[in-house]
Amino acid sequence: MDIKFKYQGCTLENPEAAALMKAAKAKQPFEIDLETLIDVKIMDSDKLFSLSVEQKSSALASLAFKLATSEKATPKYSALVKNKPSTKKLETSKDPLDIVEEINKSVSYRSAGAALLLHLCTTTDYRAIRDIAVEFVNKCSSEYRIKSTSAVYRGFKKNASKVFEPTELSPGTPRRDSFYVCPLYISLRSGLLYCDSNGLLSLRQQYSCGSRREDASSKAEAMKRMFYTFKLTDKGNQVKEMWGDIETYLVNFYKSRQA
Repeated sequence: MDIKFKYQGCTLENPEAAALMKAAKAKQPFEIDLETLIDVKIMDSDKLFSLSVEQKSSALASLAFKLATSEKATPKYSALVKNKPSTKKLETSKDPLDIVEEINKSVSYRSAGAALLLHLCTTTDYRAIRDIAVEFVNKCSSEYRIKSTSAVYRGFKKNASKVFEPTELSPGTPRRDSFYVCPLYISLRSGLLYCDSNGLLSLRQQYSCGSRREDASSKAEAMKRMFYTFKLTDKGNQVKEMWGDIETYLVNFYKSRQA
């Protein structure tokens, strides 16, 4: 990033700007509001999610998720407790049929993610993004016969049993090739926000400790990660039952998306 500092019409070098700020005892750190430089109507969270997939950028994916969360007018949950359901928020008044039409007319990773969550979730069992992704990508290979060039397989590799599993971030694996920045994961994360904001899923916050890798360092083994599990609400189940060709929508979407 190229940042230029100016003072009284003069362009300053970075060391000069730092020296001036220090001499003037200016308040630090200072903030630069990028909304004054970027059209927020163009670069919203949906656009950033799409760009993160196209550019394989984990930074854009993280920013998109952060913006999507901050775009909500009011908090949806009170403070969450480990392994406990969050306080239920009021559902929006959007009709289930309107939601089906809205998702159908928007050919995007967010819509595909929302559709996949509706398709594979139930009202009884809590699931996580990871196991939804693993189930679907293996169905794409064995059942739907989607070609190996599809973007749905990015971030996955076959194990010794010829089953697709997520590619974990490791010293020999660039982050852009790992599961957590792959199109399917980003799609599900974006879709989760959509389903949550429309009252289609019941979410709870949980934690996992350690690493999935056998050769993980002691530092990685000590790490604690937060993740969401979710199940369909009654409204979400209504949308699922109304959408008769949801599976066809998903298959066609990923057949048209190339890695």
